[in-house]
Amino acid sequence: MQILNRMQITQFEVMRGVAALQVLAVHYEDYFVCRKHYFPNLNLFGPYYPGAVGMVLFFVLSGFVISYSYFDRLCAGDNRTIGKYIGLRYARLWPLHVTTLVCVFLFSIPHLSGDLWSLAANALLLHAVFPHYGVLFNYNGPSWAIGVEMVCYLLFILPCLAGRRLHENCIALLAVIGIYIGYKGFTTWSLPLSACSFYVGCGFQVFKYSSAFVLGMSLFLSLRILDRAIGRVLRVRRMFKDAATICMLLFVFCGYLKHWWSDLLPMHDSVWLILSAVWISFAYLSRGNESPYVRWNPLFYAGIASYSIYLWHTMVLLFIDRALGTGQAYPLSVTATFLISALTYKFIEGPSRRWAARCLARYEVRKVHAGDAYVL
Repeated sequence: MQILNRMQITQFEVMRGVAALQVLAVHYEDYFVCRKHYFPNLNLFGPYYPGAVGMVLFFVLSGFVISYSYFDRLCAGDNRTIGKYIGLRYARLWPLHVTTLVCVFLFSIPHLSGDLWSLAANALLLHAVFPHYGVLFNYNGPSWAIGVEMVCYLLFILPCLAGRRLHENCIALLAVIGIYIGYKGFTTWSLPLSACSFYVGCGFQVFKYSSAFVLGMSLFLSLRILDRAIGRVLRVRRMFKDAATICMLLFVFCGYLKHWWSDLLPMHDSVWLILSAVWISFAYLSRGNESPYVRWNPLFYAGIASYSIYLWHTMVLLFIDRALGTGQAYPLSVTATFLISALTYKFIEGPSRRWAARCLARYEVRKVHAGDAYVL
């Protein structure tokens, strides 16, 4: 199986930035406006929850990127490759996750009082396996998504093992079926928490976003044939670049401003799932023709530090509000979140990612001679 060239797709960083800022914005407004009533006249989102839109984009993108980066390597390698893949995923997520977990524990600001069992599950990134409120959301609440992400990473191994024995066209056909399964699973599990007990509701969230991950993974495997058919036709790729830009504008403006026009055009979560998949597809098919000005986009830099922003934002707002107890905590929390995220990205997340990249380059699967076995 041919190993594809892995060029960086800057639009993916923009997507991460959009998702992280949507989650941050709605959490901060919900806390400071709806709960603390510091700014009673500030109501940008109303009953709408754009943070959920950001999570949809995040999981579809995650499934796509993990397949883009690892599927061919795991299919061409052996069981040792799978072990290295798991180690690299933990190296990517665990250092910053455990840093925030220790800070929450030391400052005693968990959402709920947790026991040693939930603390151990959180520390090992296995808290999504036990989707009870006391395990999934205790300590640093946003880390529930990282737990679900880790479960998805482990499940990703199964299609890679199947890919070792299947022809590429067969994989593409199964991927199309996987898109339908992911969409159907997402819409089936998209029930409001008020419709069921919270224990079951947390389980629904795990299955819902795992389905979005499956859709993203299947999307990449099905697009590869179309990508080869397009080849190096620059005109077509530039057309996809323009379409990706339009999708970005739709996602940003419609996502943040939906409260103002939702009465005219109500939209279900499945619409955002489809729009996420379309945006990711256009960005992938237009890679290599991206504008250099994308790197000047503030969303690009927010995307680079999106993991840090996501894990720190609720802990920072709780700590600063507890210290000040006034409306000044709102702007200070936003500023502190970005500063702390920048520092932890530089000194914790960045070094761990570079270490993981060096390991991946060292053990990257390559073909030595035509007809030879793949070696590490």
